[in-house]
Order: sequence, then C-alpha cells, then structure tokens
Amino acid sequence: RAFGRAAILVITSVLIWAPSETAAAESESKLKLSGDLRLRYELDFNSVQGDGKTRREDRSRFRTRTRLGLTWNPTSQLSLISRVRHGNPDSQQGPHVTLWTDSGDEGSQKEFVADRLYARVRPGDLTLRLGRETLPFWQPHLLLWNTDVFIDGASLSWKDKNGISVHAGAWLLPNGEDDHAINDRSTLAAAQLAYEYDFSTGTVLNFGTGVLRIDDDSDVRNLTNDDVDYTITALDIRLRTRWRGMSVIAGADYYHNFEEGPVGDPEARANDAFVLYGLLGDVHRAGAVQVGYFLAYIEKFAVARFFAQNDWFRFGNATQTRSSDYLGHELRATYSFKKNVDLVARWYFIDTLSNNERGDRFRIDLNWRF
Repeated sequence: RAFGRAAILVITSVLIWAPSETAAAESESKLKLSGDLRLRYELDFNSVQGDGKTRREDRSRFRTRTRLGLTWNPTSQLSLISRVRHGNPDSQQGPHVTLWTDSGDEGSQKEFVADRLYARVRPGDLTLRLGRETLPFWQPHLLLWNTDVFIDGASLSWKDKNGISVHAGAWLLPNGEDDHAINDRSTLAAAQLAYEYDFSTGTVLNFGTGVLRIDDDSDVRNLTNDDVDYTITALDIRLRTRWRGMSVIAGADYYHNFEEGPVGDPEARANDAFVLYGLLGDVHRAGAVQVGYFLAYIEKFAVARFFAQNDWFRFGNATQTRSSDYLGHELRATYSFKKNVDLVARWYFIDTLSNNERGDRFRIDLNWRF
C-alpha cells in the first residue's frame, strides 16, 4: 500500500510538470499493449549435494511465464509504464509458474505481482525514471544482474549521438519472503558508463563499466539480502560482426566485489568472476538459427547471488536461487519461427567452487512476444 501511494504521488507530480504538446502529437497513439508467453520443459539431472555423495533425484517440470505490460504516452516526452506477471511475488529472480512436476511441490499458481510501475520522462538526451523498474544498464546477459528483479527508486540516463551513455540511480531492493516497511529495506546505488562504436561495416563494439553498491539493512533477515554488503565493479565488452553472411558475437566480462563475505566464512575473499561467450547465427528472423556457448566462473561473493540469474541450476530453495560459487558451461541453440516466435534449447553443466555440489540442467523454451 505504501508503494502504491508513493507511485500515485510520483505519477501525479510528473503529469503536473510534464511539458505540454501540440495537438498533432496528442493525436498519436497513446496506449500500447505488450507482453510475452513462454512454455518451458525443464530437466535437472546428475545433481549431487555439497558432500559430493548424496544425490538429488532427477526432476522434470513443465513451466510457463506470462507477462502483460501497458504503456501510456500522454505526451511525446512522458510515458507511464506498468507490467504484471504471473508468479510468486517472493521470488524476485523468477516469474515462472510450475504447471507440473514429477518431484516436489508445484508451488502457488494463483499469485501475481506488478513488477513494473514507473514514470519515464525524456527531455532531449536525458531519460528520467521514477517508480518500480529494472536496472536500466546495458547488460550483455544476466550473470551479474537479473532483469526480472524489480527495484523501487529513481534513475537518470544520458546518451549522446556518438554512442556514449551514462546511467545512474538509487533504489530499494525487494524483500523476498519477508514484509518490511520502506525504511527497513536494503538499498542499491549504481552507475555505469557505456559506449557503442559502429564501424559502419556491420561491426559494432560495445563497452560498459560500472559499479553497484548494496547496503544491507540489519532489519532484513532473509536469504534475499544475504546479510552482507556489496561494492561490485563490472567490466563488459562485446563485439558483433558478420562472417559469411552470419552474425557473430563474442564477449568477455569481469566482476570484482571490494567487500568481503561474513567473518568466519572460508570463502569470504572469494570475490572475483569472469565470463566468456560466443554466438553464431541470427535471431528474430523467420527461419534463423543461432548457436552459442557461455563459460562462467563466479566466486561466492563476486555477485549478489540472490539478484543474479536463476537459469543455470537448481541450487537454493523454491523462491531463491544461489547464483554464485560455480564454474558453469552453457550450450545454446535457437530457432526462430517468426520475428517474435522462437524455440530455445539450453544445456547447463555446473560444478560448485567451494565444495563438491554439482548438477546439470536441460531447458527448452517456446517464446511468443507481442
């Protein structure tokens, strides 16, 4: 309720101060409906607990993801953006709902959460966002930060015509399984400098460097916030080009957390990560095929593990995935039926760094976007 009142106040204030537009601009379409539907089959196998001996049962699941968004553009510079997703609101990393599983609990299938609710103002080269959004940074993947995580606050972005952009903001983090007042939530402050250079020959270079600062609130006692602080620097570089008529993407990333883990944890200084990946082929075109490979080495406190990806493995619990402390490989194959319909198969092979826990996963997703 407190967030709802705050959002209404923000939206009302923006509407009052938003610049007026001409009648021609106001005659343009002001409402846009968007969304996506995913059908997923998932198999977890070869899974062993931390002692290296106790096996977990293989698990098959059929899952779905449904998201529906609405954008209202009262003026050419102002947008009010909302989105609702089907899924457990206590799981900030995962909007998927289990339709059937051969092992364990299917979980609730009746809950919804508003994971986007913000106002966006674009005066010139600036973009201001107020409300509930996702991290507005350039990211080549989700191994540092999961875009399904909803954060409440404000951000500012600036981009010039030469490909340079700057992003910065401050937000309240989700609370996971606990319910806390606004003044009892952990915070995130982050900034990024990004650059895109187009060689005008079909080759594009992207570069990003940034810092994420998480201050854990002592009143927040749940796995979501991990009860530790983070000061993470990120360095991302990606090259896109063409080879024999096909798209080629290659990238590398490095992350370092300047904070140490809890006192007494033998992995307290395990705070580095690197990622290497390559993709060959096109997507979002009828009949297109893409294959790819990702290598991820993520030490235990290198990333905020309950805000990073939750795709690679089943470690954690029903609502929170422990997305760090592993050496992993992803093999990917994508076939596009249409620009907005594709089939994606992924194979993951994981070994934990600090103990003998391991597990493999296969996923196949049918995605439709509108």
